Amino acid sequence: MKKYYLSALLTLCVTALVIFLSPTESHGDEIAKEIIRLHVIANSDSVEDQDLKLTLRDAIMDFMSLQLSNAASADEIRNYINEHNDELEAFARDFVQENGYDYPVSVSLATCYFPTKTYGDLVFPCGDYEALKVVIGDGDGRNWWCVLYPPLCFIGVTDGVVPPESKQMLQNLLSAEDYESLLITNYEKADVKVKFKFLEWLKE
Repeated sequence: MKKYYLSALLTLCVTALVIFLSPTESHGDEIAKEIIRLHVIANSDSVEDQDLKLTLRDAIMDFMSLQLSNAASADEIRNYINEHNDELEAFARDFVQENGYDYPVSVSLATCYFPTKTYGDLVFPCGDYEALKVVIGDGDGRNWWCVLYPPLCFIGVTDGVVPPESKQMLQNLLSAEDYESLLITNYEKADVKVKFKFLEWLKE
């Protein structure tokens, strides 16, 4: 029994240490303030519902890019979504109906948790981000997300190249330290450092 408690205590300590030493944790909150994501949740995991999710995603991105091509800050995106929420919801609902479905659609600016994600040579830390959240029907299917602002939604998950203008936008929005923390080379170095410190801690 004593060994069980010691094992449980060690597990808790290890978890706490990894979280504490997370290479992006200290920068995540500041980065999140300048980021707006797009989060689309399908009605179900059926092939048809997943296809609908992706086509609606494309339609919303096209619509938003036209409306916000000159947006200069995350606050402008937030204000637009709040002021035009009914319009965005009607657009999404009409699109779903035009594609032969009678699902309700809800659209809102919401705070959602997102896992760590890589866009080209940038790594966005996990955490809570504001997002244009679109829920189709029951919202029981797999979701899809991207960074709506700065515009990274068209970047491939693993092999995409981030446009120079998007990088410049990020550099203008973030402190030099926060921007540097997003670069995959720095992220990997920090991750190695975390693991090294963890091994050192185990040997003590």
